[in-house]
Amino acid sequence: MSSDSIPVSCLSQFYLNYGFHPITEADVYSHFSPAHDLLEHTYDFFQRIHQDLSLAYQTMKVDQQLMKAKEDRHHRSSDIVVGDEVLVNVRKFDRPSFSTIHKLMQSYAGPFRVIAVIGSNAFKVELPP
Repeated sequence: MSSDSIPVSCLSQFYLNYGFHPITEADVYSHFSPAHDLLEHTYDFFQRIHQDLSLAYQTMKVDQQLMKAKEDRHHRSSDIVVGDEVLVNVRKFDRPSFSTIHKLMQSYAGPFRVIAVIGSNAFKVELPP
């Protein structure tokens, strides 16, 4: 387990997993107090964990929204409709390598006509026989 702090909430990953910060030898002597009632101590512990997890959840939601906003600035929606012609990325297809240099091989093939739109970034194209 890492005890690196989460940037915004300042709670370590160890703390969020176990409910307390890693204990050192000096902490044992400073926190030992037999006068505490076990029931009150347990209730306080669970209240603190609940508050800290709520804070971590809120922090993650804010971070998620910030990351989404940052990512959305670099993406655009697809304007491809049925009948358009597109290029197909063929880098990941198995191709005979014989003695060719891979970095000089074509990356895209086409253009091919779109015959169906499957999703926001998936299309069915008409391939040659």
